Amino acid sequence: MSIKIRKDDSFGFALSFLDVLSCGLGAAILLLLIVKHGTSLVPVDTQEDVATQEQKLADILDGKLAQQGALEAQLAASSQDIQTAIANKEALASSQDQQLQNLRAQLSLLSSARNDLKNIQEEVTSLQLQREAQFATPTLEVEEEELGQTGQLGGIQIKDDYVVILLDRSASMLDHSLVEIIRLRNSDAYYRNNASKWMTAKRTAIWGFKHIGEGKNFVLLTFSDTVQDLDGT
Repeated sequence: MSIKIRKDDSFGFALSFLDVLSCGLGAAILLLLIVKHGTSLVPVDTQEDVATQEQKLADILDGKLAQQGALEAQLAASSQDIQTAIANKEALASSQDQQLQNLRAQLSLLSSARNDLKNIQEEVTSLQLQREAQFATPTLEVEEEELGQTGQLGGIQIKDDYVVILLDRSASMLDHSLVEIIRLRNSDAYYRNNASKWMTAKRTAIWGFKHIGEGKNFVLLTFSDTVQDLDGT
């Protein structure tokens, strides 16, 4: 009698068991490889290492303290500079206030002096008008009795056929005084034309012109820097 054995009943169970054993053995070997064996060594600082670290910390602390001291010195210097700047600003403001007060005082004095000068100018103008009114002649037409009937001028006969009358029109003919000459020269034309000495010179020239005989040849010239005739040429 023969027995039939099915392949699924014998070989299927054996292969599954071997697989489990292989996986378990591999896991155990892997754990042995991963896990450290023996005692672990923890580094312990020696006394020299501690001293070295203390020295480093002390050096760092000294550096920080030095930086702090430098910063404090800079802060003190900056504070001193600020105080000096404030003092200078206050001194400058005080000086400017004093200068402003001085300028105001000078302006007040200048205004007073201007008023005084204006009053003096008015007085001088009034005196000039009085003086010119005193010496001014209302007209150039002078009567014969005022100029005389001598028929001669300064001892020179004017009855000749040829007569030349010279009239000085320079600034020296304004007055006998140099001060008055300068004053009249800088005055209005009205005062120069009516100056006493100039009026006398013009009256004398007119007197000489009136005493030139009829039909006589004559010329009237005025001179200063240049010489001109009656036509201004």
